[in-house]
Amino acid sequence: MKRFLFLSFLTLSFLFICSPITAQEKDYLTINLGPEDKEWMDDYSGIFIVFYFSPLGEMVMTDPLGRKLGFDPIKEKEYEEIPNSSYAVYPDEDCETGEILGDPRTILMIVRPVEGEYQLEVIGIGRGNYTLTIALDDKESNQTKEIHEKILISPGAIHTYKFDFKK
Repeated sequence: MKRFLFLSFLTLSFLFICSPITAQEKDYLTINLGPEDKEWMDDYSGIFIVFYFSPLGEMVMTDPLGRKLGFDPIKEKEYEEIPNSSYAVYPDEDCETGEILGDPRTILMIVRPVEGEYQLEVIGIGRGNYTLTIALDDKESNQTKEIHEKILISPGAIHTYKFDFKK
């Protein structure tokens, strides 16, 4: 089941990052997730964060309960405390064609997150400009998106972003 759930996370991450989920995609997920995952059918909420130019930094997300997800390069510590979450590096590819466009991107994803204030830290490991996309989807798949572009970072710098999540 873990392998299946991981593949579901990958499918969801690309659906949510590229655009809000459609009714047809909901039907696909309902059919392919199976009866043991019925809660997915009623709650498509999620937090999806994309860090472009990932060689420049890492991310650590803290949820309202104090649990963490991500990698802190200063402490050299990986966090995997938030349920239904994923933190991974993926190629930067066109959502429709699959063509590789540039540097890899790091995706931090939490499916069916708890409500409340979240804190995201971007921790610099290189010098340059990054782009950060924060997409919040409520349980009906209504999306709110913030894009932070051309943010200068350097090794050891920590940029903090805070936001509230509501279902």
